Amino acid sequence: MAASSTVSRRDRLVDAALTVFAREGVDAASIKNIGRAAGVAPALIYHYFESKEALLAAVVQRHGFLPQLRRMLALPPAAPAAEVLPQIARQMYELLTERADLVRVVMATSQTHPEMRQRMDALTREAQTLLARYLQARIEAGEVRVHNAPAAARMLLFTVVMWRLADAPAADLNDAIALLVAGLTTAPPRPAAAKPAPKTAATARRRTL
Repeated sequence: MAASSTVSRRDRLVDAALTVFAREGVDAASIKNIGRAAGVAPALIYHYFESKEALLAAVVQRHGFLPQLRRMLALPPAAPAAEVLPQIARQMYELLTERADLVRVVMATSQTHPEMRQRMDALTREAQTLLARYLQARIEAGEVRVHNAPAAARMLLFTVVMWRLADAPAADLNDAIALLVAGLTTAPPRPAAAKPAPKTAATARRRTL
């Protein structure tokens, strides 16, 4: 029972830290305010975490969404891109909405905390790699035209993230992803056939000789 109580108290501290970090910023947040939000004495926080940076790492570990992202992007290679890509965009948007406080904290601290920047870069690279692998499979299946799969994956991920950060309507995101899908699945225009050279008096004379 004691062990269960200890875990619960630690998680409560982490949850409170996320709320305070999102509201005040990590650098401006104080241990005193985190303790107040968790309903405990500030000194108790140091019983579980040696520093605010350690508390930040615990926040990312507890509320991070890499496992969900991996499941989301474990895409069957045979699934049609016209169905899969809009679905992925919606799921990512919903996930980022659900974890809005964490996204706010990560985006802010990645500019000033090298470790957080590394975490964000690693998450981005893995998501891009998984999505690009799927797009390459659809190229080989002939569903989408030949293109730079990593660039397309990065564009889709970036679009969803920026849509969420701007708090733009999800319905408009559907339209944006539809445009991206159309660009990938529509064959590029064929070059116009070369027009015959105009007849001149000189060519007419050559033909009569």
